[in-house]
Amino acid sequence: MSELRKLLKAREKLITQREWAIAGAKFYENLQLSAQDGIRNIDLALETIQEEKRRSEAVSHAGQRAAKRSAAVAETRSRAKSDLPATGEAFWIGFLTHTGRGIGDVFNDALVAWKRDHKFVPTQDQCAKLRNRLGVAFHGAVQNKVILSTGKGRDRVYWLPKRRSSSRNTRKHVLSGVRGEKQA
Repeated sequence: MSELRKLLKAREKLITQREWAIAGAKFYENLQLSAQDGIRNIDLALETIQEEKRRSEAVSHAGQRAAKRSAAVAETRSRAKSDLPATGEAFWIGFLTHTGRGIGDVFNDALVAWKRDHKFVPTQDQCAKLRNRLGVAFHGAVQNKVILSTGKGRDRVYWLPKRRSSSRNTRKHVLSGVRGEKQA
């Protein structure tokens, strides 16, 4: 009996070690992807600086026009902008319900949806940009009374307004059905 327990305990320990190894591998894979994105962003910044330097050198003191940006730089910039998924006001509002939710909860749900649907895992910088987009979208939606909010700062909660019925008698019929009264 004692040997059986030792074997089961050793098995559990190996399973735990395997899970830790898998989690570590995922961590380092994400770290590698983050570093790769950082390198790409630095390369893009270097290209931009070099292009601006070339353009400023191309302008003579006589007031001639600056040289046009090369097609490769323009393509790289447009590609860099499209690294993030499209997120309009409707996208973010789709994660709200009629009960209050914090902005962090909405953002986490969006991350889960991107991972599930698009296999997209944003870097730390991309997360910051997406959080800014979320804040701007919710601010505009609150100003336009598309959504409602209460609280301040991190305690702020957002929710969808309840739709009003077009008929005044609807409430009466719903309540009579709840009370068990016969409807005419």
